[in-house]
Amino acid sequence: MKTRYREDEIPRELAWLSGYDKAYQQLDAELDLPNKDLSALIRMIQSNNGVLSENRRKQYVHVPTQILDRIEQIVREAFKQADIDAGDAEPASGSTK
Repeated sequence: MKTRYREDEIPRELAWLSGYDKAYQQLDAELDLPNKDLSALIRMIQSNNGVLSENRRKQYVHVPTQILDRIEQIVREAFKQADIDAGDAEPASGSTK
């Protein structure tokens, strides 16, 4: 059981963390948003298959739509690249860490 966990979960977790870090770094460099908002947006977008739901968008009415669209794009690209780097055939977009 422990071996299977190491073989399956650890690479998935590392890919998720890599995607999160890439997205966070790029968003932090491009946008002037509080760290807690960046972190929450990354997690919400990733847990919803690369899209920020309409309900969540309503929570960020102070952020222009085009900026929210850009955040979605960056998150999708960062996690896709992390999956490729990890050698995954399928993205771990369903991960909800």
